[in-house]
Amino acid sequence: MKNDSVTLVIVPRERFSLSVASLKDVLANTPRNVPVIYVEGNPPRKVRHRLHIAGGDRVQFISTNGYVSPNQARNIGFRLVGTEYVVFLDNDVWVEPNWLEALVDCAEETGAEVVGPLYRQGRREDREVHMAGGLAHIVERDGVRRVKSTHDYQGQPLDEVLPKVSRGETELAEFHGVLIRSGLLREIGGLDEGLLCTREHIDFCMTVRNRGGRVMFEPASQITYTRPPPFAWSDLGFFSLRWSEDWSRRTLEHFCEKWDVDRAQIPYLMIWTKKQRYRFLDPWYSRTTRWLARRFGKERVMKIMSRTLYPIEGGLNRLMLRMLRLRRG
Repeated sequence: MKNDSVTLVIVPRERFSLSVASLKDVLANTPRNVPVIYVEGNPPRKVRHRLHIAGGDRVQFISTNGYVSPNQARNIGFRLVGTEYVVFLDNDVWVEPNWLEALVDCAEETGAEVVGPLYRQGRREDREVHMAGGLAHIVERDGVRRVKSTHDYQGQPLDEVLPKVSRGETELAEFHGVLIRSGLLREIGGLDEGLLCTREHIDFCMTVRNRGGRVMFEPASQITYTRPPPFAWSDLGFFSLRWSEDWSRRTLEHFCEKWDVDRAQIPYLMIWTKKQRYRFLDPWYSRTTRWLARRFGKERVMKIMSRTLYPIEGGLNRLMLRMLRLRRG
């Protein structure tokens, strides 16, 4: 791998409490002369101080005026990239040795525009697959256009999946960690900032493939995404904004208009982002809902929650966003 061919851009995904440990891990497993750009995204003051200590002279930090969406942060960092490739990383991932070299080698040897690793989920020791390639394309049935998106092998043990997979073309890579040719990203005008909180990876990969570009899957590169929890209370503001009703609806409306797909799916798709917000309440929320479902039946519990907890939580989320806007103002 030519170390002068790639730059890392690290951005906030949904919280800051793992960012220091993640940065230390990335730096320990990345060649020292690879440029690293870190878009801070308004972390708590103590976290920011520890990030700067961990990064030292290896990392170029960029501060922002308040919270920014992941695609906004990626575009901010990409403006400083002058290498052939850029690798975007979220601020809550762990990387395996040779992770970066394998991505660059794949791009060099195949000429692919985008290369994604094998994504793992949970703790490192869990060795559980999050995605080993996937699908992202539009299907039309009875005049209705919808997106088909899947994660191959999700939730399966890594040791069982590895013998089944090899480097090859795929339809989907995720922004937990992905290599992109810088020239391509400039040609398409950067990443779509109308996508505030979801579907960014689907939008980007479909855009690349519609232009005739290729997305490759490289299992020799592995990274682990740690799904929340854990949390710190200082994560609540950004996490609530990242998965807010406002950002979710604006994102999905923009995506549906851009790709001319069925808008009737928006309420259903917003359920996923709502569930993401509830991760802040785990394990209390999950344990309670499972207990209630066993006692009263899942369908009845869901109906009760849709009329009580969901509206209350939605109102609290909107109130928190107003408080954030007043603080910024």
